[in-house]
Amino acid sequence: MIQSLRGMNDIESIDGEKYTKFIEVASKISKQYGFQFLKTPILEDSALFYKAVGESSDIVNKEMYNFVDKGENNICMRPEGTAGVSRYFIEKKKDRVGNVCRYFYYGSMFRYERPQSGRLREFSQFGCESFASDSFFEDILIISIVRDIFNYFNIKFNLDINSIGCNKCLIPFKEKIKKELLGDIDNFCIDCKTRIDKNPLRVFDCKNKNCIEKLEKYTTITDNLCDQCQDDFDNLQEILVENGIDFNINKKLVRGLDYYTKTIFEFTSSNIGSQNALCGGGRYNNLISSMGGRETPAVGFAIGIERILPLIDVKIKNQNHIYLGYQNEDDNVFSLFLALSKSNQLFLEYKKRSFTKHLHYATKLQAEVAILKQSEDIFFVKNFKTQEEFKMSFKEVIERYSKSKEDGSC
Repeated sequence: MIQSLRGMNDIESIDGEKYTKFIEVASKISKQYGFQFLKTPILEDSALFYKAVGESSDIVNKEMYNFVDKGENNICMRPEGTAGVSRYFIEKKKDRVGNVCRYFYYGSMFRYERPQSGRLREFSQFGCESFASDSFFEDILIISIVRDIFNYFNIKFNLDINSIGCNKCLIPFKEKIKKELLGDIDNFCIDCKTRIDKNPLRVFDCKNKNCIEKLEKYTTITDNLCDQCQDDFDNLQEILVENGIDFNINKKLVRGLDYYTKTIFEFTSSNIGSQNALCGGGRYNNLISSMGGRETPAVGFAIGIERILPLIDVKIKNQNHIYLGYQNEDDNVFSLFLALSKSNQLFLEYKKRSFTKHLHYATKLQAEVAILKQSEDIFFVKNFKTQEEFKMSFKEVIERYSKSKEDGSC
């Protein structure tokens, strides 16, 4: 028997309902904030992520699904969404216009990592990206979208924010902290030793307990911001307070990708275990220019949908769950199926069965009502909740079950 690949799961039943509802709500809220839908390909040139995500990131070093195709092209399955949206922005020459462009997207991402709770090799993300605005108000707008999505589903969250500065303050800080870390390099893990050389800021993202303890004595970028970055970060906090958005300043928050600058943030939940991040994002003002486009400020976020699903309580659309069947081969209940399908959840059984087998199968499917054609215009009806049984004409069935439960038709 062929099984699904490790870390690549099916989504069905109630999780399928939750997934569909989440996409519907998140898309609607994003549109209300002025964002438009953009679908990017799952396959991209591998060079896109080497350039965009950064060679010091775990994604590029360990996790990308990349391969050479039949045309000798080095391609990969997208590990995240921002790079693809940014590639579209440059390819369509949007960076030359200077207008603010806002996009939302959703779909599958792929990373080769050890499957565990909250981490899959194929996972889904919903994200928003905004280009050409350098205002901290755009950062607030992005954070507010996530806040509104989580509030809709009554998801309790914690918001951590930080600023990792611009080139003016970040570059000298990296040089300074690199020298300090190199003097203590033997006390860090193998991953951190690599990060110190390629991007020393990423050391602060390490989850190794020993490294976390060692880093306590080092100064952070948050304490070394230039005047402009400090003003923007102070204003960001002020507007968050004014709008009732609670937050914590986490000076060790740096995010896992190389393209971030200035404002970064992370939404977490205490209700999903150790892998508690629900959403991450921030500003990436240097990304577009590093990919060959014109210098363009940008900010965005990505939500891990599979981590959200356990926290969503979806009320399935209030419809009757009806089983339709018949005993004779020449009977036809399809006209009844079409008449009831607009206001009910239906299961049509084409196989000829006895009444007993029909009712047994309807029970197995957890139907609320079974409607079985008995003769030309007579239908046998059983309500499994009340255990009532009665006979009805075609017209009577239509009149009773073409209404929703809110009308008391059950």
